[in-house]
Amino acid sequence: MKTKQWLGLGSFFALSIILSGCVADKNQQDYRKDQANKDLTDTMPIKGTYTGAMVSAKDGASIGNLTLTLNPDTVVAPSADGLTTEQKVIIRGSLVYSGVLTANISFNTGYYNPSNNEFQVNVDQVDAATVHHLINLKGNVINGQFIGNLMVDTYDNYGAQFTLNQNAAVRNSLPNLRSARAAEIVTTQKGFISQWKDPSTGEIRPLVLHFTDDTSSSLRFMGIFTPVHTLTVRMDVEDMDPTTGTYSVSTTFKFPNSSIDDDNNMNYITGLTEAAVGTPSSTLNCSRTIDNSGKISAINCNMTAANGGTISDLPPFLPAGKN
Repeated sequence: MKTKQWLGLGSFFALSIILSGCVADKNQQDYRKDQANKDLTDTMPIKGTYTGAMVSAKDGASIGNLTLTLNPDTVVAPSADGLTTEQKVIIRGSLVYSGVLTANISFNTGYYNPSNNEFQVNVDQVDAATVHHLINLKGNVINGQFIGNLMVDTYDNYGAQFTLNQNAAVRNSLPNLRSARAAEIVTTQKGFISQWKDPSTGEIRPLVLHFTDDTSSSLRFMGIFTPVHTLTVRMDVEDMDPTTGTYSVSTTFKFPNSSIDDDNNMNYITGLTEAAVGTPSSTLNCSRTIDNSGKISAINCNMTAANGGTISDLPPFLPAGKN
């Protein structure tokens, strides 16, 4: 009888331990849920849209407007111990640049610390060459303002600083884009014109250099804050109609995925033409001339054609309207 009595007591204690463990687990889950709700409540004051002008880290001049949207939310994610899941607060949002071009990028992994008002997000972006880059936005949200900075990788000289106002009216007019950085970006929005003397006929034929940004909006956004970016470069050779005296494009050389390096004057543009597998490509190499105001005043190019011929010693390509 005593043996059975001890077994009964042992079973009771074992059951008590199991039940108390379940209660403890349940309390832990409730605590985590309550903490997530508290964190969300503490974070909600930053929700909204922030707008303002960006200034270049290069020269402190305006390079355009930035609109930042912050939207706190909760997600179910693995717990710190990896044994269960829990609710966590994240910040979803977007960045929209308007200036010498328009571009945007979105994110869903932003982090805000209510105790010191710090916000930070890192956005991974893959370029046309499948190289990963890190876009870093950080700042403090204080009294309805987001005071921060933005940069890509370690290109701090190409970054920007700003003070953005919460829920303010979006500016319709752009600030004065006098920054040297803005001048570098806007260069690739225009056409450049030169001419070439055809050695077989002696005819002077116009050449026009075009830049086309057919990348995604997020890549265009990243390109604002990096010296090296990818564009399609096109060189048009024009012929004159002897009857009308007007010119039209007769030959086009297209250089997709050309590399444009704002830090390298001598190898400003490098590119290869599209070509079928097993056939040679034409190559383009250009340098640039910068005037006293920091603007690009001329682009000097040599092109080696697929057949081995070289179009070199061309007069400089000048911005359209300045020939």
